[in-house]
Amino acid sequence: MSARAQQSFFGQKVQAFIEQNGGVGVGHYYADFVLPDTERDSLKFSELQAMYTLLEFWASWCGPCRNENPNLVAQYQNYHSRGLQIVGVSSCFSSVVFKRGRSLIKS
Repeated sequence: MSARAQQSFFGQKVQAFIEQNGGVGVGHYYADFVLPDTERDSLKFSELQAMYTLLEFWASWCGPCRNENPNLVAQYQNYHSRGLQIVGVSSCFSSVVFKRGRSLIKS
């Protein structure tokens, strides 16, 4: 992560999360979390029933994030039957902005 990204609000949140969990890696434990889904229902990470879960942090205003989404869709299509689940975590605070970004991903 670039120095500028590390100093951002979300960069600091990611760093705090990593420090709280003693590092991240395959097989490591994590701090469970709850976030609202697209319908504003609660989604608890530990309740996902996937064998493998990829957390994708993105924003509607982030060009590289949106450019990566066709690759994520392809990976999901290739590996979902083998247990892959992708959970997108958006940094958009406004539901209008989030839904606009989500519609751009689908197009």
